[in-house]
Amino acid sequence: MFGQTRASPERTAKVRAIKDWAREALALAEDVVVMATELRCTEPGCPPFETVIAVMHERGHRQEFKIHKPLEEIAYPDVEEGAAAMLRGEHHAHEVDPEPTTAR
Repeated sequence: MFGQTRASPERTAKVRAIKDWAREALALAEDVVVMATELRCTEPGCPPFETVIAVMHERGHRQEFKIHKPLEEIAYPDVEEGAAAMLRGEHHAHEVDPEPTTAR
C-alpha cells in the first residue's frame, strides 16, 4: 500500500509491549485504546525519531506523550516516565481536545 512495508514480527511484538507497558503504567482498562507510533522528528534540535503514545478515552478525549527514541530502543522505564510526566501535565505530554476551538 503506497510504499508501506509490512512490519517484522519483532517490531510488531515491540509495539504490543509498549502499548501493554503504557496500559500498566497508567492503570488503564483493557477496553481503552492505546496507540504507539514512531515518527520522524523534523523540529530543530529534535532527535531523528520519536515515539508517540496516545490513549483514546471515551467521548473523544485523548492524551498522549512522546519518547524521544525509536521504538526499538524503548524500555519500560521510558514508558513509565513518560506516562508519569503526562499525568503531571509536563511538556511533551499532551491532552488533545476532541473538538478544537478556532480563534475568533
